Amino acid sequence: MIVVGEQERAHGDMGNMSGHLTNMGALGKSRTSITCSMGGARFPEDGSTVDEVLVKADIALHNAKREGKNRACFFEEHMASMFGERVRSESIVAESVRTENFYLVYQPIVE
Repeated sequence: MIVVGEQERAHGDMGNMSGHLTNMGALGKSRTSITCSMGGARFPEDGSTVDEVLVKADIALHNAKREGKNRACFFEEHMASMFGERVRSESIVAESVRTENFYLVYQPIVE
């Protein structure tokens, strides 16, 4: 979600959307659980282009998912550094798997 205007109103709108999706959980006589995680960013505060704001909304979405199901949050600067560290770590692991740099080490524990 990209917000132009008041963040508080947008946060309320996100809650309303989540509530509507949760209520859609009825399929005939059976019910199912539907949850929705959402991330938002503000224009122009969080970026000067659509792409920049979308990236930051995506980072906020990943943060909302990390916090648990059915969450909504807006982008904050500290999220970018946490997200960058995670991407770097995943990249290092992927490269290590690709180049077969992992090896098994056995260390017995004796009490």
